[in-house]
Amino acid sequence: MNTVAELEQVGRRDDVAHMRGTVRLENVGTEGLDVLDARYTVTGFRSAGHMQEKGKTWAVRPRVAWKDESGYKGLIDVGRLIQPGGHLTPGQKLLTSFAFDAKNRTLDKLRLTVFLSVITHGAGNLGPAENCNLKGKGECFEVMLPGENIIRDTLGDGPIARVSFLAPSKNVSVPVPLLETWFVPANWHAEKDVKEEKRHAGDVDPYRTSRRMTTSVEYRLDP
Repeated sequence: MNTVAELEQVGRRDDVAHMRGTVRLENVGTEGLDVLDARYTVTGFRSAGHMQEKGKTWAVRPRVAWKDESGYKGLIDVGRLIQPGGHLTPGQKLLTSFAFDAKNRTLDKLRLTVFLSVITHGAGNLGPAENCNLKGKGECFEVMLPGENIIRDTLGDGPIARVSFLAPSKNVSVPVPLLETWFVPANWHAEKDVKEEKRHAGDVDPYRTSRRMTTSVEYRLDP
């Protein structure tokens, strides 16, 4: 899978930057890919050298070099590129673009991240996506997988792929948005302990059965 993410400023009004994001996906392999989830997020960050309010005026501190530990300020935009259960045939391309606004007085760095969770197409289609309300796992759903030998040998017939999208909140302790995928037996109920689920399914090597890819690009907002 080839993934290209781009951010560009298309306009500006006072302290608001009008932005456009673009994501290009291409299945460059020889096999079809079934999509467990494919989405993008735009997150905002503020470095230690960002402008700080002082009374009713704005004072500009010297900027610092970009570092990964720049302070996360929030999720600006999130969207799906392909619905769960979709697919990409060999050679297929997908172009998605979207617009959003960012206030440069509260942010000085934007990050566009693409999350992909796909599996090589097997002998059958993915089942429908159904909610799995797991505490502390954000937005969570599960899909029944077709007969994939590598997974079935470990987890039995009809294994399930469980996907969760997490964003920082009082109930979810992650530093930035995250997409997780793991595999469980068909008879494993959603209310069971997530850690035990992962331990039970730990013999399944996700890189043999699925491709979980993350691509990101950053854009610096000028004052």
